[in-house]
Amino acid sequence: MRNVIVALILLLSLNVFAKKQLVDSKWHHLLQEESKIGYNDVSKYPKHLVGETVHFDGVGNFYGNGERGFHCFYNIKPDTVWLKKPKDKPQINKDYYLMPYYHGMGEYSEKSYRDNRYTPITDILETPFRVDSVSDAIFADNNINTFCKVYLTNLISNEKLIWVSTTEDDEIVTIFSESLGEKIIPLNTKIYENRGSYYSSKPGDFIQYTVEKVTYVCKVTRIGYYPKLVLGLRDKRNELISYEYTYRDNGYSLLDKNLISQADYDEIVDNDKVYEINSVTDKKALHNKFPFNFIFIEGETTDNEFVYQKLGGESSYYLSSYRDLLKKNSNVLIGDKKTIKGKEYFVATCWGKCFYIPVGSVSLNKEEQAKLDSLMSYSQEIRDNFLETTKCFEIYRNGRYYQETMKEMDSFEKYGLSIVDWEVYDESEYTDGTSMRFNFYNPSKSTIKYITINFLGYNAVDDPVGRTMTRKCIGPIESKKLGEYEFEYVWFTDIVEYAKIKSIKVDYKNGTSKTITNISKIEWSDELYELVFNPQLKDLKDLKLEDLDEE
Repeated sequence: MRNVIVALILLLSLNVFAKKQLVDSKWHHLLQEESKIGYNDVSKYPKHLVGETVHFDGVGNFYGNGERGFHCFYNIKPDTVWLKKPKDKPQINKDYYLMPYYHGMGEYSEKSYRDNRYTPITDILETPFRVDSVSDAIFADNNINTFCKVYLTNLISNEKLIWVSTTEDDEIVTIFSESLGEKIIPLNTKIYENRGSYYSSKPGDFIQYTVEKVTYVCKVTRIGYYPKLVLGLRDKRNELISYEYTYRDNGYSLLDKNLISQADYDEIVDNDKVYEINSVTDKKALHNKFPFNFIFIEGETTDNEFVYQKLGGESSYYLSSYRDLLKKNSNVLIGDKKTIKGKEYFVATCWGKCFYIPVGSVSLNKEEQAKLDSLMSYSQEIRDNFLETTKCFEIYRNGRYYQETMKEMDSFEKYGLSIVDWEVYDESEYTDGTSMRFNFYNPSKSTIKYITINFLGYNAVDDPVGRTMTRKCIGPIESKKLGEYEFEYVWFTDIVEYAKIKSIKVDYKNGTSKTITNISKIEWSDELYELVFNPQLKDLKDLKLEDLDEE
């Protein structure tokens, strides 16, 4: 078992941005050495609690009288409890008991005192103890759990005690120490809380605090140690706020808070400049005149690549609302090239969006590269105008994609129905049963009332399973709308691997009907499905074309 001190040292490892510490540097260096201590490396057991004044709090076991107490606090000189008048040679456990538990209470019988003797919780709360020394680790009988003895002095009664760090199964002890906390984070330290987004930190999002109080708190149970710091922080309005700096997710952090050091805050200020794409462009940009004869520069992505509409600090790269994944072999229009934070990006457009994309992720042929070289030889004003024109072209180009998509969806009108997708699936891993799901699109001008489907299932070796099945889908499905239907346990077996639709009859509300036997004619292609339901760069802002007033 890790001991209390190792857990304490690990507390010092908070690093909000994986670069600097809130704690004093000497404690950070100590961490690097002491964190190498092995699971049972007794010889290197640290003793940084020695000399500290600590308070104990906790919730121990329930006893017969309904009170909670502890078995882990012992008197160095145990009390003697006499059962009868002393003889010349009184015998232990016959004439008297030695009661090692600190302020022990409970039954006195020889058979039960070991189980029922305990220290009441009221004798631990609010009592200051000085840590005199810490023993080397002691191994439990099973040689698996490791614990130690901490020698204490009760600063009120001056009694000498031993606290065994491994407690009973259900006991919890919590240690409090202000002096140790102040060594970890010195008083009057300046720290900053981010009230904005963790991933897009700006100086204006931070509130400055002064550390006025630090209390080291460590909860100890039989299975582990859970240390934290409780910080008393004074803000500029002179209000005192308490935060917990604690262990979570294999690291130390503030619960639901983001506090950083002065050095981290200074770095954020230095990196505060933000580059963000303007997704609105002016219609007048279509009439711009340029000192060159090309009107666009086209490239192709060489791999799947993240693109961004906002760049600035390192945190902004991870905002889902500002980035998305552009697929390989996408045709992009390039409007400019910029160097941001030491890295080169194209300002490019695709799928109705404008974004930054790393230069190395776009391939240009010789002709397009020559266009780019020419563009980059002109002033920033000309390049800015060219970018606005490129945005306009992308809006119209994406509009054509949308029109073509709608045209393909409407091409099914002559059949009166189209199948967006359908599948055979195993209903449950616990039962034998195979089900079906259908998703239809109504390309007609009439409302669909019923859809009757005839289909046959097949096993893995392409033999039919049972007879032709029929299922009826009850509408309505309005014109240009979708309708989804599921049929559970069509087959009460798991051997059905796929199915073939034999025919579909469509009944409309106007009294007409159609029967479709060539099912492949009404099935959507994968490309159409992706365009409609999984559009590219859906997490980025759309380009907008407006008449902008000149300033």
